[in-house]
Amino acid sequence: MKLSWRHKLIIFAVLIALLPLAISSYNMIDTASSELKSSTNSELMNTSSRLSDQINNIYTLQWISPLYFLRSGIENPNLGVEEKLALVQAAVENIPDLLFIDLVFETAPNEYTSAFSISKEYFTKKAEAKKISIDSLFRVNNSFIVSLKQQKKINIVYLDPQPSALEVDSLWMMSIGMQINIPGAPPAMFIAKFSAAQIEKLLRDDTFSQSGELFILNKKGNSLFTRSKSSVHENVKRDVMLMLEKGSSMKITNSYDLGGDEDIVTSVAIPVNLEWAVVAQKKVSIAYAAVIKMSNDLLIYVAIGLVFAFIAVFGFSSTISKPIVNISKTAVTIAKGNFDIDVDYKIDDEIGRLGKSLVDMSSSLKASFAKIEKQNKELEEYSRTLEIKVDERTKELKEKNTELEATLVKLKETQDQLIVQQKLASLGALTAGIAHEIKNPLNFVNNFAKLTGSLVEELQEEMERGKEGDMDFGYLEEILGDIKTNATKIAEHGSRADNIVKSMLEHSRTEKGEMQKFDLNGLVTETMGLAYHGMRSQIESFNTKLEKTFKSESLQITGTPQALNQVFINIFNNAFYAMHKKREQQGEKYSPCLTATTKDIGEKVEVRIRDNGTGIPKEVVEKIFEPFFTTKPTGEGTGLGLSLTYDIIVQMHKGELKVVTEPGEFSEFIIVLPKNQ
Repeated sequence: MKLSWRHKLIIFAVLIALLPLAISSYNMIDTASSELKSSTNSELMNTSSRLSDQINNIYTLQWISPLYFLRSGIENPNLGVEEKLALVQAAVENIPDLLFIDLVFETAPNEYTSAFSISKEYFTKKAEAKKISIDSLFRVNNSFIVSLKQQKKINIVYLDPQPSALEVDSLWMMSIGMQINIPGAPPAMFIAKFSAAQIEKLLRDDTFSQSGELFILNKKGNSLFTRSKSSVHENVKRDVMLMLEKGSSMKITNSYDLGGDEDIVTSVAIPVNLEWAVVAQKKVSIAYAAVIKMSNDLLIYVAIGLVFAFIAVFGFSSTISKPIVNISKTAVTIAKGNFDIDVDYKIDDEIGRLGKSLVDMSSSLKASFAKIEKQNKELEEYSRTLEIKVDERTKELKEKNTELEATLVKLKETQDQLIVQQKLASLGALTAGIAHEIKNPLNFVNNFAKLTGSLVEELQEEMERGKEGDMDFGYLEEILGDIKTNATKIAEHGSRADNIVKSMLEHSRTEKGEMQKFDLNGLVTETMGLAYHGMRSQIESFNTKLEKTFKSESLQITGTPQALNQVFINIFNNAFYAMHKKREQQGEKYSPCLTATTKDIGEKVEVRIRDNGTGIPKEVVEKIFEPFFTTKPTGEGTGLGLSLTYDIIVQMHKGELKVVTEPGEFSEFIIVLPKNQ
């Protein structure tokens, strides 16, 4: 059926008016329902969480903590047997939930013998009054102890996953095992029996039980404690068992569709130290009763509102549809290209102004079409010339791009060459230091070798005289003693040179990025000496006072010694350079001094290297760690030393590098490194 414009307008007006009302009503109902459901779910979650925390506190503070205290007393070698027995007796009588303790020793694999057992006195009297044997209530056999050990919780604690019924007082009882290490004795265990009455009381007295059901389930899905007459549904058991199997500590709230049975909403919380789950559940009809009632009421009010809105919109749309139909016919005429029209509606209202606007638009369209035709011709000409300009500009950009790529390659090559030069400069300083360190013991070896040769010649002369019967044995023994002494000195200084080489090889074997443990104090000492001798090999007149302040004899950290070698060599070289320049400026009245300090600051270590050289000008302090920045004359520095040093400390070792300076007075570099990477 083809609808007229008037009918379409009425339908459109009805939809425009009613749809927002319907959508807002739906959203209001949905939001209110969600808030009420969220409130109900929060109640369930808060209940299960609260009970879970309370049960965990009972287990930790009232069961496990006393056992740890007893364990420390039993393992104390300063307590005698009578004192330990008295300690256990006092604990059994004074710890409310503790009913029984049995100390057993493992005399053979999985074979246990009881050393002593103690039960609570009032409980023992009740059992005797009922003619129930304490052993039948509490004593455990080997197979139970073995099965208990399979339920290991943390380190030395074992928890029976299923409470057992206690005939006296109709209580439930938990069995907990704890390993004990007594010096000089076989492996031992406490077998403790605790009353679970507090947990039962929590579930019994909780106000949630008035409208819902509370359960405590174990890893096998068995119900340990409940005040409800109904049982936990299999779907809930399955989810709980899966959570406990995975060791999950999440708190969840779910709704369960039970088919023929009434649906339920359930919240589950896991105590931190137990493989139990606290389940709080309600029937949906009870949990969401307020939600259902509110939704039904809102639906009625919304339906009434929609009916009144429909009637009002229908009447209003009829009053405006007729003049709009006339304007519609005028618009059709304009659409056919006839711009010389008029509208037969002269009332000064919105529709009248719309008709006037339509007439004005017709006149404007007539002028615009003429203008557009002229502009189209101009645009065609501009488009033709634009393509030529774009091609020319594209060619220029390609040429510039090629030049930039070539420049970038050259810049990268230059940067790589400068980095290699900086590493070679550090290697040169290190090599000069090593050469100086090895030169001293080698001089001793050469001198003692020459002296030994002279002693051997004297020995040969004395032996020639001996052939003639004129041998001085005392002098002969003196020569042999001197030879032995010289040999010892040669071996000693040869070993010193060998140790220097081994130390350098040990650092050189570590590849960049490979972390290892080493003594930071030793590394600072070695690099300070090597850098100093390297400077002396370049400038023979250079001398300075070297001071080391180490808060501890050895300071072990994890890092890359080879990379840190380069860090300290760079800083020491800069310090020696600054002090040398200051000496040239001030002469003999200046006494250069370099101080290295290390100290342990907890999880990190701190190294401070301070010189009394020229200092660093304030205007360049912020730039010294930038690549290629240097204050040295051309040819004396690459500007990469402190940049590489910063990257090694901050990027590679996740440390900190700062500088404190006073121009003309001193410079101090502060390095903070983590002990472990």
